[in-house]
Amino acid sequence: MASLINTKYGKLSRFEIYNIFAIKRDIDWIHELLHDDFMYVQDYTMKTREEAIEMVKELLALNLYPTQTTLLYENENMMALEHETITEGKKYLMTQVQLWRGDKIYREVSNEREIV
Repeated sequence: MASLINTKYGKLSRFEIYNIFAIKRDIDWIHELLHDDFMYVQDYTMKTREEAIEMVKELLALNLYPTQTTLLYENENMMALEHETITEGKKYLMTQVQLWRGDKIYREVSNEREIV
């Protein structure tokens, strides 16, 4: 089992951090969670730390909430999960993989596919 990370919300697993962020939507907390060299990759795009934070702000403004979140794997260095979202009446399955360095998210890769 992966060690717990000290956060402003207590000692949490990586998966608990994801879920608490999804509920609390604490944009200031994301600054603490992301490594200085953080990069986000989706399909053919790559975003820097600051670009990713702006993207998260935009997503929060749309009131998107993940549902049916499932932990696929977690250890000291990574976490993989899946969740569903509904956008403009279409349902999507998101797969996300986070690579961690210590107590910070270093890289994140996500894939989205429509559920028919």
